[in-house]
Amino acid sequence: MTEKISKPRTRRKRENQTSDLPVRAKPSAPKNDLCNAETACLNSPKAVLDMPLVHPLSSADRRYSSSVERAVTAIRYHYRPPAFNQPSRIVPEALDTALISHLVDVTTKSVALPEISNIHWFQHMPHLYATTSQPAFKGALRAVSMGCYGKTHHDPSMLVDSYRWYRSSLNSQLHSYSQIQDSHTPTADEISLPLLLAVYCLYIGMDSTCSMDNWNAVIKLLYMAGPVKCATGLTGDLFHGVRSVVAFQAICLGQPAPFSPPDWMEIPFRNKSRDARQRLVDVELMIPACMQMLQVDGDLRTFFETEIPADVDPEPCRVLIQRLLQDVEGWALEYPQLTVMANDYGNGEDGANEMLTLALSKPNANAVEDCLMLARNVALAATMYVNTRLILNALMHKIELETSKAPPGIASKYYNTARQCTREILCNSTSLAKRPIPGGSLLRFVAPLVTVASVAPAPADLEEARAMLKSWLPRIGSRSAIIELNALARAPSGCTISGIIGLHIYYHGRGRTLCRD
Repeated sequence: MTEKISKPRTRRKRENQTSDLPVRAKPSAPKNDLCNAETACLNSPKAVLDMPLVHPLSSADRRYSSSVERAVTAIRYHYRPPAFNQPSRIVPEALDTALISHLVDVTTKSVALPEISNIHWFQHMPHLYATTSQPAFKGALRAVSMGCYGKTHHDPSMLVDSYRWYRSSLNSQLHSYSQIQDSHTPTADEISLPLLLAVYCLYIGMDSTCSMDNWNAVIKLLYMAGPVKCATGLTGDLFHGVRSVVAFQAICLGQPAPFSPPDWMEIPFRNKSRDARQRLVDVELMIPACMQMLQVDGDLRTFFETEIPADVDPEPCRVLIQRLLQDVEGWALEYPQLTVMANDYGNGEDGANEMLTLALSKPNANAVEDCLMLARNVALAATMYVNTRLILNALMHKIELETSKAPPGIASKYYNTARQCTREILCNSTSLAKRPIPGGSLLRFVAPLVTVASVAPAPADLEEARAMLKSWLPRIGSRSAIIELNALARAPSGCTISGIIGLHIYYHGRGRTLCRD
């Protein structure tokens, strides 16, 4: 046993074994030949459709035919989706800064009327953008900036990226809304967020339902904020701009506006006086109440096409309309320079000389463009005045014609006034159609034309207004779908034109557009 331990066996040496490496086969064709073949395949439409599927489905799992699957494969092969955070050849933060600077420059340097305040919510955008803690707000601003850049420079990848930012901001907004309680007071950035999303929908030309959902969210958030908070700050500027839109929207819907109760009519204006536009809005907010007194349901066009029930007492409605007409006449006596519409905007015809003289009298209106812009702003205020007179006189004509036994002279008085207002709006719209006005500025004058297409006392004026709306579609550009889908249709879609057009009136400010079409 000792010998076995002392004399161990020698280990057997292992022979070196070489591992057999797999030898790759030589390519059947050079790389250049493959590239040439691939290019030839892409240039031939038939060859692209004959490309083999990457993941072919079995016959049992096929939902579409093989030709459809090959077409989808070819489209995916050609399409290269854009980057989400880094769009083509530009930095997203630069787009945001450029958009904010442009909006502030436009709203601060625009030629304003002394009778109408020039405070715009875009002027608060730099401070809001720097202090907000909501990613959804910055995402909405990024969507608007990318959308404007893509529409201006015809960059499809930028438009796709803008829509992705829009969807991301919208989902974040819906998530935050699900956590809001009834006692929550919305902040300024929370109110501005859906307004930015609505601006994006309108400018890109999306479905009007999307813009109206965002627009209704703005109204709801302002209502949750309360009349006290809507008196000052950014929330107050938003309220004053949205208020005029809500008034016209309520008229088109035939329903009371959420800002028509007495506390909303008085509290936001305790520390500041009403300008010319807000005084007209006070009258417009009372028109839906007149319509409801006659117990006729429906939108504005349906109201004027339906007879007043025989058992309805029209006297309270008649008294209220007469009081509103007196308020409008007092407004015209106080602001006579805002009651004349210039049909040719500074070309020496039909009252344009007065507006051009008014423009030249301003110290900051030296350029011809500023003069014409101021003339258009005067025309817009005058159009709002004429539009209010048209609705009130058409209501009185309907009441006198259907419910009373008044002499023909009284009914014809309101008929003649309504017909005169109708002709003024149509003549002004005809003159606008002959001028090289951008689509955004042109869209600001669509609301009175929609009113004429609904309440005009003469059938010929109705047809002329509807034909003019159709003729404006090519000039309005991406926003033409809004009018095509809403303004020429009945309720409920016909009612949405009020908020959309009113939002354009507010969004495009005092005569300048965000991007020229």
